[in-house]
Amino acid sequence: MTRTQKIGICGGAVATLCLIAFALFGHPQWVLFTWGAAASLLILMAVLLFRARSTWTQALLPWPPERYTDNIDRYRARGGVLEPETDIKKFAHNDQTRFFVFCLIVDQIVKDHVPGDFAELGVFKGHSAEFLAAIGRRLKRTTYMLDTFEGFDEADLGARESSLKGAFSDTSLDAVRAKVGVEKTVFIKGRFPATAAAIPDDARFALVHIDCDLGEPMMAGLQYFYPRMQPGGFILMHDYGSLYWDGAEKAVDDFFVGKAEGVIPLPDRCGSAVMRKNKQVR
Repeated sequence: MTRTQKIGICGGAVATLCLIAFALFGHPQWVLFTWGAAASLLILMAVLLFRARSTWTQALLPWPPERYTDNIDRYRARGGVLEPETDIKKFAHNDQTRFFVFCLIVDQIVKDHVPGDFAELGVFKGHSAEFLAAIGRRLKRTTYMLDTFEGFDEADLGARESSLKGAFSDTSLDAVRAKVGVEKTVFIKGRFPATAAAIPDDARFALVHIDCDLGEPMMAGLQYFYPRMQPGGFILMHDYGSLYWDGAEKAVDDFFVGKAEGVIPLPDRCGSAVMRKNKQVR
């Protein structure tokens, strides 16, 4: 907020209070006029406050990809597997960019014929799991859902993260299972990577979504899934660039030191990043 905007809002507030006082204690003849002026000033201040907080973020429009809007008929004619108008209802994160990142990754997996299953490490209430599992079924792939389903495990909390004890505990395996459905979906409850033993040894993955916020489970997820990714497969890492979760960011940076692949930051609200496993050269 600029200094001029602050002065305008403060001045408007003082003027409004004066008008209200005059309306309450001044001449009755001016009451209606004064209340009207006060209401107008309040509206003006609200507009100024809104513009001060959001002007630069509204400079560009959040357009969805044309393949799902203007060219949806062409998309379907080419065999597109997504139905964005209905699939978005299965995606409970209030983030359009994040939803379309998932969509574009799924389309690329299909286009490039990347085999393999799906997995999500860090399910919480199933906000993205419902969408991921639904697409997995559509593509006849198994989706693995891994979480404590009880919030952060205390063993994963660093010295500076003790205040997060009990965070994200308002969920349960039964509630998520009811939301997501069970067809071709495997729910694995407990602390990762100990629970990785429940995944078949020969499982390979086309898409893995890691959304566990903390550094230790992020690193554990990358160490487990990276060598099991199919060539051309994607790992989507949430909270990499939000500046809220330093541990997750450090884990990603440390893991990819010396790897052939790098990570690409994405412009969704919480700063996801994506890696694509190098494709095999024929």
